[in-house]
Amino acid sequence: MQASKANKRITSKLLTALLAVALVFTMMPLTGGASYAGSPTPTWNDNDLALTVNDGKSVKEYTRPQVKDLTSTEYTFNYMKNGVAKEDKVVGVALSTLLQDAKKKYVVKVETVDNSSKVKANGKTGKELVAEDAHYILAYTVNGEDAITTTKDDPPFIGCFMLYGINADGGVDIDKMVNRITVTNEEPVPADTSLTVTGAAVSAEKKWASLDELRDDSKVKAKTETKTFLWKNSYDSTGTAKVTGISLENLINIIGVKPNMEITSVSIDMTDGKHLEYTAKEVLTSDLEGNKAMFAWTYTSSDKGIEEKNQQRTILGQFKAGEVNQSRWGKYVNKLTINGKEKPPVVDGQEATVDGNSYTVTSASAKTAAFTKGKNGKKQSVPSTVTVNGVQLRVTEVAPNAFTGTTARTVTLGQTIEKLDAKAFAKSKVTKLVVKTKKLTKASVKGSLKSSKVKKIQVKVGSKKVNKKYVKKYKKFFTKKNAGKKARVYR
Repeated sequence: MQASKANKRITSKLLTALLAVALVFTMMPLTGGASYAGSPTPTWNDNDLALTVNDGKSVKEYTRPQVKDLTSTEYTFNYMKNGVAKEDKVVGVALSTLLQDAKKKYVVKVETVDNSSKVKANGKTGKELVAEDAHYILAYTVNGEDAITTTKDDPPFIGCFMLYGINADGGVDIDKMVNRITVTNEEPVPADTSLTVTGAAVSAEKKWASLDELRDDSKVKAKTETKTFLWKNSYDSTGTAKVTGISLENLINIIGVKPNMEITSVSIDMTDGKHLEYTAKEVLTSDLEGNKAMFAWTYTSSDKGIEEKNQQRTILGQFKAGEVNQSRWGKYVNKLTINGKEKPPVVDGQEATVDGNSYTVTSASAKTAAFTKGKNGKKQSVPSTVTVNGVQLRVTEVAPNAFTGTTARTVTLGQTIEKLDAKAFAKSKVTKLVVKTKKLTKASVKGSLKSSKVKKIQVKVGSKKVNKKYVKKYKKFFTKKNAGKKARVYR
């Protein structure tokens, strides 16, 4: 009787335990198409979606049996794990088969069922993943067993493919639970995003350690601009490209050109070993659209409509209608060499145009020059100095007819001016002179206002007291008898 009661208690406890186990397995949620089927070892439901491949042209979805129906390949991967030699015999589908229609230059995004952030194959280019010596294989069998893996999450994530491949260092990359492969429209960002500007023509070599450092440079920021360039490629396709960056001329000027040097060309080197050469004229002259050659970090071409970033391009416009120019655009540029040659020495009588004004060297040995022709603009100045071929000259003279044909109304004379030639302002629209020089004499301004419209001369040579002194002095010079026309001199 007692034994019978004990057996009943044991039977009751056993049934309770079995019911609890059954309840646990009934309530356990699963992910990814797997089923426990009454066992703690997961199995895969072959009717469930197992893999999605977007090769940039189309999206293909596969169940596990459909992947196994593709052309298979085998490879044995040898590697070390925790100091122990491992050998995995893999059967699966080569990525070169799955991505055979993809553009190989683009970055490939590899995702897993559990959305792991440590996928080793993620971010590689199609070219890297389909390389024959890389042996990237989407495995469904490893060492004779299904490549089904799970996580310890509750509920668990379950995947049925593993991605094997040999990386650039010769090691073996293994990614578990891969379920999505997408070819993006992005090209990889090069590891080297630095930019070095060097060469015989620049004052000193300048290196920005990264593209971010370049863009954050206050001087570069001040000159950053967005421009649209026309392009034509070697296949006769045409379009436009909207780019943001800095003109090569401004970039060079930030560093500085040696005074005695003139730029002859710019050599362009890229991280992939390619090389380009731009002439000084191509760099310093505006193209048909009014743009100058640029170093650009964002780029949107009309044929793609996608903004591409961080590519460190050099962009050259068209100087002739229909000119092929896209083939001369640099990509992943990390070095600009500014080539140059020494400017010839200045000589007496040498003519030069600087900032729109024209000059003639009056004495190379004394380093002096005459102002011979002004530019347009209501307010103009005759500067105290001008640099010709890297040599700084004092401007001491204003030549005859210096403003004839210009729109100048007011002209300021710099502190070094010693002489106003006869008819210096003849047949011009100049009505007022602002005099900052103390070096004029009665003889040096003789006939200077003849045939001119100059009515007022304001003296601004120094303090109020000094100005008063020179007003009194210059009133005696700018008379009709001496200067050819009387003008009101005041301070």
